[in-house]
Amino acid sequence: TVQNVNDSEEFAHTRKAMGVMGFDKNLQEDIFKTVAGIMWLGNIKFESDKDAAVIRDKAPLNNVANLWGVDSATLEAALV
Repeated sequence: TVQNVNDSEEFAHTRKAMGVMGFDKNLQEDIFKTVAGIMWLGNIKFESDKDAAVIRDKAPLNNVANLWGVDSATLEAALV
């Protein structure tokens, strides 16, 4: 949150602008889910286990998988 900025109003402006550009509600939601998933990717912590990377805390991974509609085990395998 930025001081003197109303996040709710700014989000409404963003949604309206997306509508003006022809993005329907479903496409807008897909864009938000994609961005949210990318942000959650930054919360995934990789650890070393011998010669391989592992993800011990699965919560961020599961959030990404849920947002993107993919299997979390498949996503994990692709990331490590």
